Amino acid sequence: MIFLKSKRGYTLLELLIAMSAGAAVLATISFLWISITRSTSRLQTKSILTTETHRIGALFINELRHSSAVLECTPSNIRFVSGDGIDTVSYSFQYDSLFRNGRALHSPFPGFSINQCELQRSSDSKYLGTNDQFPSELLTIFIVGTLKRIPPLYDTLIAQARIRMVVPHS
Repeated sequence: MIFLKSKRGYTLLELLIAMSAGAAVLATISFLWISITRSTSRLQTKSILTTETHRIGALFINELRHSSAVLECTPSNIRFVSGDGIDTVSYSFQYDSLFRNGRALHSPFPGFSINQCELQRSSDSKYLGTNDQFPSELLTIFIVGTLKRIPPLYDTLIAQARIRMVVPHS
């Protein structure tokens, strides 16, 4: 006599429940992966934007540090004697662009722009000391850079650089 072993399989309902649970787990993992990837991309882009904004501010400041005198300073323009003492250098902010001697400063990053650049002068003695032989004043440079990202992210990131330095009084 031959006995057949009873082979019990899964019912259709059990298969559907297992597939639904598996799909829910995969959807959760996919959502988390996409969120982490976007967050990482946003942080990396924000870092690039901050670095670029500070780079432009440092370019500005390095030239100004070597200057012997600031000739003109308004909230959107500054003109000073160059480091060699022969020429003058001017920076101006117009129409969302920062210009150096009349030429726009460009960034290697597509979508980067300077939204705001303000210069403020003050004679705040807290920062300057009391050296009357070499009169000086405090210059605060405030730069706001923005970066519009390309699809599929479509957002705008903002970074700020606020730099203070003591400059010789003209």
